[in-house]
Parts: sequence; C-alpha cells; structure tokens
Amino acid sequence: MGEETERLWSRPYVVLLLAIFGVSLVTSMFNLGMTYYADLINGGIALAGVSAGVFSLASMASKPLAAAVSNRFDDGRVMVVCALLIAAAASLHHLAETIPALAVARAVHGVLFGVFSTAAGAGINQVLPRSRLAEGLGFFAVVSMLVPAVGPTLFLLIVTEGDLASFNGLFVLAAALCAGAAAVTFLGVPCFGPRNVLARHGRGGRAGEGAAGPDGAEAPAAAGAPGGEARALPRTFLGLEPRTLLPAGLLCLFCVAFSSVNFYLPLLAFERDLGDVGPVYAVFAAMTLGCRFLVGRRADEHGPDRYLTAGMACLALSYAAIPLCPTAAALYVVAVPLGLGMGTVAPFLNAYIVRRCSPERPGSASAAYYLAYDVGYSTGSFACGAIIAAAGWDVLFAGCAALCLVGLVLFRLTLARPGRG
Repeated sequence: MGEETERLWSRPYVVLLLAIFGVSLVTSMFNLGMTYYADLINGGIALAGVSAGVFSLASMASKPLAAAVSNRFDDGRVMVVCALLIAAAASLHHLAETIPALAVARAVHGVLFGVFSTAAGAGINQVLPRSRLAEGLGFFAVVSMLVPAVGPTLFLLIVTEGDLASFNGLFVLAAALCAGAAAVTFLGVPCFGPRNVLARHGRGGRAGEGAAGPDGAEAPAAAGAPGGEARALPRTFLGLEPRTLLPAGLLCLFCVAFSSVNFYLPLLAFERDLGDVGPVYAVFAAMTLGCRFLVGRRADEHGPDRYLTAGMACLALSYAAIPLCPTAAALYVVAVPLGLGMGTVAPFLNAYIVRRCSPERPGSASAAYYLAYDVGYSTGSFACGAIIAAAGWDVLFAGCAALCLVGLVLFRLTLARPGRG
C-alpha cells in the first residue's frame, strides 16, 4: 500500500493522544492554579510567577535524561510509571504551605512531566506515516493547544471560592486524570517501544530509513541501517541533534510570547475589570482545532512555509490587539487569530524538528520539541511578570508582538525556501 493511503488514526496514535491530554491537562491547571496558590500562601504576585517558572525549569533540565530514557527504554512503560508518579505528586501539593515547599513540589512535577512528555512525543513521532506527518503532528498540537484552553477554564470552575480549601478538588481531579492516563496507556499500548514500533510503523516503512527534511536534506541513517547508507548517527548536544535546534529555537520564541496569555490573561482581566475571560480559551481551542482541517493535509502536500508565515503574522497582530480590548467580548474576537496562529506555528515547526532528526532517535526529536516549550514558558513566566510590574500591560503585549515578528523574519531567512509552499 502506498504512502498516500497510509492510515493516520491507528490505535497507538489515539491512545497516546488521550494519555497526553490527561496528563497535560493536569499541568495546565497547575500552572495557573499554583500561581493563585502561591499568592494565597503569602507569596505575592512576584513569587507567584516563580512557581510556574520553577516547573518549566525543572522540566527543561530533565530533557537530556528524558531523551536518553526514551531512546533506550519502552516508551509506554516510561509513560505509565511517570503518570502514576505525577498522580502521587499532584495529590501531595496540599502539603506545601510555604513557597520553598511549593517550589520543591513544582520541581518534582516538572521533572516527571518532562520525562513523560518526551516519551509520549517520541511515540507520536514513530507511529505517524511520513506522508501524513504534518497532519498527524497537527492533531497532536491540537491536544497541546486544547490543554491551555481547557485547563484554566476547568480550574476556574473547580476553585470558585479563592481559598486554600477549594484547591482540594483540584488535587483530587489531578490525581485521577494521571491515574487514568496510566491505565489507558497500559491497556491500550501493551507493547510499545522504539524498536518494535519503528519496525511496524516507521516513517517511510523501515526503521533505518532516513527522513527527508523540509529543507530537502535527509536526516542520516544509523550505521548498518537497512534503509540507508551505513554511517554513524550525528553527535548530540545534551541529547539533542544539532539540526533540530533551529526550528526548536523558533518555536521557543513563540512560546515566550504565548506565556503572556497562558499565565497572565486572567490577571489582566481582573485588573481592568473586563469580565469573564474563560470563554477566550474555549474560542482559542476551537480555532486551533479548526485550522487542522483547513491546512493540515495541504501542508503535507504543498509544504508548510506559506501557512507558517501566515500563522506567525496572525500571532503578531493578536498580541498587538489584546491591550486594546475594552471588554471580554473583544478578547473573544482576538482569540480567533490567536488560535489559528498557534495552531499552525506549533505543529509545523514540530514537523521541521521531526524531519531534521534521525528516525532512530525519536526521543531526541520529542525532547527538542518539549524543550522549546519549557524554555519558552519558563522564560516567559519570569519575563512577563517582571515587565508587567515595571512597565505595564501595554508594553508586555507590544513586546510579544515584536517577538513574533522577529520569529517570522528569522524563519523566512533560514528554514523557509523561496518558491516552496
């Protein structure tokens, strides 16, 4: 059967999406929830941002270990163990009654999530056929983008009183979601590891086949690989292949900008009395999902460059418009191009990462993708809080728009090729 008819929605792919959604939803709720929690235990708004930054820094620091674990061990078992440990860690957050204790809890959660997400992303990279890579990674990104849309909304529905006791429901739900993700993975993917999955679902149909990159170059095949010339794999830096660093770095810039919305939009609405901003995340999620059907398959057929360019421009315009919104309804409108932009930029830059990485190292590609998020969100959580305190909301979102324009220019000068999509 030719690549044009290869199946996208295989059972391992669906199971992985469900597991990633459950554990990532917990992370999203905690990223916002622990900001409020830190403020309630007398941390203040400055230290509230630190709680989110500690999580991202810990997750980022775990990436070299996560890549090595994913490249060597059964990804499904790694996911099960990490999900169960995250369930235990989440349920123990209520014991953190000081900022240092909360920071330790967030750091443990960050390391475990770093390993879990890398293993899950490696699995996604392996089960997707090359002919539908951008489309499949697009739906994977939809899950990642739905999480920051659903997570804050769900958190605000659970923690309604704004006191420490109201967080108990959050901790119980988090433990249940992670335990459920572990169960789904254990039952749905009973034999899942780099070698056997590549043999059954490998991109291009063979485990050792080099993957053609979007820039026309091929990721090298392993020494002795049956699908390519026998040669050594490229050296790695902190578990990452150098060719993945450019698209990962660009993705990082857009994550820095998006952290302003992910962490601080409810605070903007509160300070300016804009009303309920929960539906903003719902509109964002709907647009993220909608753009998958608009551009996912077309990007595989014609190349992603034109769609990435448009998505980056949408993001710049969205951030510039946010401080001009006088009501929550106006923010709902801005969420449309914001969702379309992130729903295009994140998966297509991830496709660049996967195609530029050796297929024998799915964990390295996954680690590069999640490292971009971790560095972006950790940097953004600190920087946004500092900018708000020093210069205000208008300067923050103007800076986010400028950062997106910088990313757009860098993309057109480096990865994009004239005349190709």
